[in-house]
Amino acid sequence: MTSARLKLVEKAIIDAVEKCIRMGWDAAYNVSIEGESGIPHEFLMVVWSSKGGKPDVVVDIIEEEGGVSEDDVLRFVVKCVDVDARYKILVASPHLSWRAKLLLMGHDTKIIELYRNNISDTSLEIFEVAKEVCGGEGGRMDNLVSVLEELGELG
Repeated sequence: MTSARLKLVEKAIIDAVEKCIRMGWDAAYNVSIEGESGIPHEFLMVVWSSKGGKPDVVVDIIEEEGGVSEDDVLRFVVKCVDVDARYKILVASPHLSWRAKLLLMGHDTKIIELYRNNISDTSLEIFEVAKEVCGGEGGRMDNLVSVLEELGELG
C-alpha cells in the first residue's frame, strides 16, 4: 500500500474513532491492550461501550502485497481472543486469501478488503459495526436509561 493510501486509511479510522466518541463510547486509535496472557497486543482502533470493560470492537489492518494469508489471520484471531474482544474488524490490503476467509468464519469478524472497498467507506463501515455491537444511539447505558424512562421506571 502506498503511503498516500495508508494515510487515507488512517484518516478513515480516526474519523470512525471520533464518531464513536461522539456517541458516548470510549474509543481510541493505535491502542495497546494487555491480554489475559499478560502479553500486550496492538490494535489500530478499539471501542468500549463502558469504561473498564472488555473491548466491544477491535479493528486492525494487515497488508501483504500478494494478499493476507491464513497465518496472518491466525495471529489476528489469537490476539483478539487474548483480549476477549466481542467483535472484530479486519481491514485487509489488498485482500484475504480464501483460506484466510474460511478461518474467520464463525469468529464474529467483519472483513473489509481494500481492493473491493472504497477507503472513504471504511470509516462508515466501522462506525456501523460499532453502533450495532455497542447498542445504537449513545451506548448501552444511555439506551437502558432512555428505555426505562419511556417505561416510567425512572423519575
